[in-house]
Amino acid sequence: MAFLWSLVVIDPLIILSTILCGCVSIVLTLFDKTGNAGIRIGRLWARSLLVFTGARVRVEGLNKIDTHGKYVFCSNHLSYMDTPVVLGHIPVQFRFLAKRGLFQIPFMGTHLKQAGHIPVPLEDPRAAVRTLSLAAETIQKKSVSLLIFPEGGRSEDGILQEFKDGAAYVAIKAQAPGEAAGR
Repeated sequence: MAFLWSLVVIDPLIILSTILCGCVSIVLTLFDKTGNAGIRIGRLWARSLLVFTGARVRVEGLNKIDTHGKYVFCSNHLSYMDTPVVLGHIPVQFRFLAKRGLFQIPFMGTHLKQAGHIPVPLEDPRAAVRTLSLAAETIQKKSVSLLIFPEGGRSEDGILQEFKDGAAYVAIKAQAPGEAAGR
């Protein structure tokens, strides 16, 4: 019964929210070159997914975050819901690093580019290092925080993977404090 409910109700709601929020985001970011409008719509989308799926989220430590500060946030990536959880609950303007392949998906890629997220070319280590330097510059010049999934991608088996060094590199280069988000 739960599978049928998911297939008939939850999945269509997620698809509808994704299409609606994606369209609004793309239109708004045509007029807002900062990407901030895209993030606001992304937060709305993320929270809608959490509501539709019945996910309960408890957030601790928000009182330690200066909403005008610049941070490097790190989160594990054990499920498809990690992005909506973090996107829906970090109370600062931030961008995230995402594998370049996501930027090549029609519609989603447009939103990611226009919102100012940063593509990471996982297949080219030198280009990935240049991307980390660009991420540090983004934090400094645009006064936004950065979200990194330091495992380098979502876990295929639900087991926490070894963290790569990129998040520490970006935090040091940008002179930004780091905050860990996770379960």
